[in-house]
Amino acid sequence: MFKSIRERAAAPDKPFFLYYVPGGSHSPHQPKAEWVEMFKGKFDQGWNAMREQIFANQKRLGVIPDNAKLTEWPDSLPKWDTLSADQKKLFARQAEVYAGYTAYTDYEIGRVIQAVEDMGQLDNTLIIYICGDNGTSPEDTLSGTPNQYTSYNGILDLPIAEQLKFYDAWGSAGTYPHMAVAWSWAFDTPFKYTKQIAFALWRHTSGYGHLVAEPHQGYRRGTPPALLFGAPLDSPAAVGLARVGGAAILALAMVCWLARRDVDGRASRGLVAAMTFYNVAVAAVLAFASFGDGLYGVLLWPAVAFHVAMATWCITSLRKTEGAVLR
Repeated sequence: MFKSIRERAAAPDKPFFLYYVPGGSHSPHQPKAEWVEMFKGKFDQGWNAMREQIFANQKRLGVIPDNAKLTEWPDSLPKWDTLSADQKKLFARQAEVYAGYTAYTDYEIGRVIQAVEDMGQLDNTLIIYICGDNGTSPEDTLSGTPNQYTSYNGILDLPIAEQLKFYDAWGSAGTYPHMAVAWSWAFDTPFKYTKQIAFALWRHTSGYGHLVAEPHQGYRRGTPPALLFGAPLDSPAAVGLARVGGAAILALAMVCWLARRDVDGRASRGLVAAMTFYNVAVAAVLAFASFGDGLYGVLLWPAVAFHVAMATWCITSLRKTEGAVLR
């Protein structure tokens, strides 16, 4: 690759385009052994302390404002001081390998940039450097794995003792490793959640690239009430409301379909009246939720228009029915 850059044999007098895509830091984490050893012991303090250190460094460097507050640690992830000695040993090794992989990737990208500089073309070259995975990945288990195919085959809790057998080989070609989810949370500081979790997407899109989230263990998929009313994604109330609301809509739709031939009957008019009330109420709630929420609020307006149209249709049907009265 370096030879091609330097010689540009095909068209030496024309600008060149290079699309360089290393594997880091996507799993499996497989750096050279010497890069792992550079980080030996650097993560023994654990993910909670590391998260605070990252947050402080980001403030010092001006990446985040001085008044920023660190998000709360989730109850679904263990704190470092609750772990056993074997767990700490294993998890620290996972982070050493990941850090070595990231540093190794950065070094190799630096070699490419150095080659451009050696050509005397650095000030004449546009370099776009994006190194990441849309946030650190939580795609493994709460304890990580020496081989991701364990997770792919439904083994989500490989014993720590079994994983420690791969301690020395972790990150080598003899493994296909990934780290514990808690490291992913820590390494995504200052953001809350991780890759794949669409949290406050309209406020800091740069941190997350998936509009449709597929949460890992312990995180529920976003529900409509959560998105509309700001309920937490893991709120039982939000999940319950979504289920009750969905069941009610389905029941009303089925009953209206069964009564469609009896449009003049009292029962049918009652059902249409109920649907009228439902659509008016939902349109009002959605309209209220849309105000003051920027772009996300605008996205609710098609739903508002739909329910207004449905309510209008229901009212028109009632008025066309002889003797129809909204009770």
